[in-house]
Amino acid sequence: MAEMAKQRSPNFSMQENSLLSQLMGEEYKDTGLSRHKYNIHRFTSKISRVTKNEMWAEIAEMFSANTTGPHRTADQLEKKWENNVSKHRGIYNDHQRLLSLTGET
Repeated sequence: MAEMAKQRSPNFSMQENSLLSQLMGEEYKDTGLSRHKYNIHRFTSKISRVTKNEMWAEIAEMFSANTTGPHRTADQLEKKWENNVSKHRGIYNDHQRLLSLTGET
């Protein structure tokens, strides 16, 4: 039997990208860290893959509650966030370099 090809999910809309960015910028519980900072923080006795998965599950729940688009899983949101950060890191670094060349900070 031939397996059915996995159907591609719809692209993220600009509104969904903005919502994900907003959620990732908010403080996570009482850690004093934004969700983004928490996600990239190294593992410690209080931060583990389990706690990060719990954070992504909460994000997926909040994301679904605030959007009318297709349902997105925690894994899909995490992958999208990693792609967004990767894509925009170079743009941000170029911007910072240009500011330093003009004498601005």
